[in-house]
Amino acid sequence: MLNACANSRLPVAGLLLVMAGCLVLSFELNGQEDPTPQLSGQEASLQPSSAELPAAAQARLNQLEDALKAANAAGDEKAEAKTLGQIGALYFQASDFQKGMDSYNQALALARSASDDIEQAVALIGIARCYRGQAQNEKALQPFQQALDLATASGNEPVQAAALNGIGDVYAFLGDRQKALEYFSQALPITKDLRDRGGEAATLGAIGQAYSDLGEKQRALEYFNQALPIQIEINYRAGEAATLRGIGKVYSDLGQKQRVLEYFS
Repeated sequence: MLNACANSRLPVAGLLLVMAGCLVLSFELNGQEDPTPQLSGQEASLQPSSAELPAAAQARLNQLEDALKAANAAGDEKAEAKTLGQIGALYFQASDFQKGMDSYNQALALARSASDDIEQAVALIGIARCYRGQAQNEKALQPFQQALDLATASGNEPVQAAALNGIGDVYAFLGDRQKALEYFSQALPITKDLRDRGGEAATLGAIGQAYSDLGEKQRALEYFNQALPIQIEINYRAGEAATLRGIGKVYSDLGQKQRVLEYFS
């Protein structure tokens, strides 16, 4: 299963999946495959898998290793960093977080040597997500913040949004919903500016979940009800289902049992 966070409720940072050098607004981590983009900004922490890579992933790894050798032979540090980041992302999706971490750290060193700020930020986000996968959530904050600083200084909004959502995810997971809201609220206008509908829906869902957890049920409904039509529009069924569950839970908490049935039916 190439999904490192399939049990999480919503790692919005996962939504904006950073894959080596190019930030892929991949809804592999947010809409199409989903390592958690649904509802909460809370990424489940999974232990590394000892299983071998699936055949398709192994074939892709072989291609990337060939590309890495070619980049090394050419002395192209930027290409090396990008390829190592892609290898890290492959291992991350396969839940082999230690191998992912190793690849991202190599990518980071090369990106620094090449003075490539964005590739550094991409690698740092990968490192942070691997820490989360290893249940070291507090350790994830520093690389996420470093990535945010680099992306902000470079004016790279996709990476900036990914870092903001990643920090929000960590704080939500640690139970500091107010702090999580600060970061999700900064990420939301960026996703709108980028016209990243999947990222926007995921961030709206994360904000809704944070408000729900804080007991602000009506505000939670406002955000869930903004997320839902976007998820329907982009045909993101997993996110849609998660948002419906979130709305149903709010109505349950409010004691409106008939409304609960509408969303859980």
